[in-house]
Formats: sequence, C-alpha cells, structure tokens
Amino acid sequence: MALKRRQFILAASGLALTGFLPATPAEATPVPVSEAGAAAAINAIRAGHRLAPLSLHRLLEAAAEAQAARMVARDEISHRLGGSLRARLRQVGYPGIGGENLSAGRAELAAVLDGWMASPGHRANLLDRRYREFGIAAARVPSSRPSRYRIYWALIFGIPAG
Repeated sequence: MALKRRQFILAASGLALTGFLPATPAEATPVPVSEAGAAAAINAIRAGHRLAPLSLHRLLEAAAEAQAARMVARDEISHRLGGSLRARLRQVGYPGIGGENLSAGRAELAAVLDGWMASPGHRANLLDRRYREFGIAAARVPSSRPSRYRIYWALIFGIPAG
C-alpha cells in the first residue's frame, strides 16, 4: 500500500510541476466578457482586412476559461499550462484544431485587442483566414493574493473538423 501511495504522490507532484493540474474555481474570479461585444470587436478587425467573421463556440469558450483560470492559479502567462493547445481542446471536446492568443495585465478588451494587433504572432492569429470560431475568457487574481498582472485573458480560435 505504501508503494502505491508513494507512486500517487510522485505522479501528482510531476503533474503539478508541469502545469497539468487545473485551477480550482476558488483561485480565479471570472471576468464577465460580453459575448456580443467580443464578437463585434474581433469581427470588426477581421472585416477591416476583408476576412470572414468568426462565430462564438461554447467549447472554445470553455477551453479559454480553463486556460485563464490556470494562468491565474500560477500567476503566469503561458501557452503550456494544462498541456498543448491540441490536448486542451480535446479535454473540452472540441472536434477541431486551433490557435491561441494570451494576454495579461490589461483590464479592457479593447486594450487587449490593440496589444494583440501590435504583436506579429498574435495579429497573424486574429487575421488567419482558416479560423471560423472562437472562445474568449478573462479571469482575475483574487485581491488577497499578490500578482504580477492581476488579470489574464485567453482567446482561442478554432478550425472545425471536417
């Protein structure tokens, strides 16, 4: 029995070190993001570049919420928390592939989008013709905890399977 317990503890320690343990709901305070406002802002950027609009997808939104919560739990902006994007999309049941933009420290969506448009990699994701769907979420670090950024954002783009 002691060996099994030791193996479990070692496995759990390894998961915690690699960021595969999810954040608990108490660690992150979700920040309300207007679905209509986010869709309008993202699609206005895309329309300005003659690109098709994206539609909100609940599974991508769930993946974005989970990633924002993980970043809050670790107080770290990272694409690696929770595993690869492909693995995280599978975890929520999204039947496709995608891309991801992350941000930290900006309180308003407009400022987050401005920052992404000023960054070549993030801009490329926003303007990628292949993407058809998105999910977006933000989460805040509780005021009782010290934090570098206080707020974390995740925008996940999707290409439906098929």
